[in-house]
Amino acid sequence: MSDYPFNFEVEISATLVYLPAHIVSQLDFGTSKRLRIDGEINGVRFECGLMPDKGRWCFMVSKKLQKLCGISPGDTASVSFAVTDSETVVVPPELQFALEANEAAMEVWQTWTAGKRRAQSLPVASAKLPATRERRVEEVIALLLAESGLQSGITTWQAFERVDMRAGTIIAVDDFPEARKPAYKVTVDFGEELGTKRTSAQITLNYTKDELVGRQIIGVINFPPKQIATFMSQFLILGFYREDGSVILAGPDEPIPNGAKLV
Repeated sequence: MSDYPFNFEVEISATLVYLPAHIVSQLDFGTSKRLRIDGEINGVRFECGLMPDKGRWCFMVSKKLQKLCGISPGDTASVSFAVTDSETVVVPPELQFALEANEAAMEVWQTWTAGKRRAQSLPVASAKLPATRERRVEEVIALLLAESGLQSGITTWQAFERVDMRAGTIIAVDDFPEARKPAYKVTVDFGEELGTKRTSAQITLNYTKDELVGRQIIGVINFPPKQIATFMSQFLILGFYREDGSVILAGPDEPIPNGAKLV
């Protein structure tokens, strides 16, 4: 029997899981319309926020989480969860030790929102191998130090090296009507090793969808995913702001293999 108060079986559909009506009826939305939940899918821990979609409540289950849980769209999964305090962040011990050992990183960490800290803590906690957990802790510390450098006008070579920038080719572009500002949903092929990743990009002023398909870009692939409306952005596409606020994409001036690393 699960220790979590809410339990149900659900068929996985794409990347959204919809809560059954009998579960929603037990939740208290009186104090907040943005409830956070902490639970398990097939025994694999997850954290996320509930969001409304056409009169129903759902949460996002990324392709990566589906893989960890051993499920695919169409499979039935066991879901258990509890409602948590929106400001609560469970920091893995390895990350907590690293933060306490690095004053500059800790200073930036304490300025981050609870959501941003959770987004960095969960990949560390979900890693199965100690080496993977250690690498992810190092990536978090590098991001914190990079942000500390930006705040002070100074960065370090080590922090820069940990930002993983890769070349990729745009293979699909879709409209993103749910976005607050005009944007596209962009799918990029980063090569056989990294596969395809999706992001949102506010580049509608300078590019049509047809102009973007086949174009090579540069993307940061090791930043944490960012949820935008009901869409999960998996990487950061790089570009330059013009005086009018529009964006010009950064990219190689000659064709190179997808997945090539910017050094």
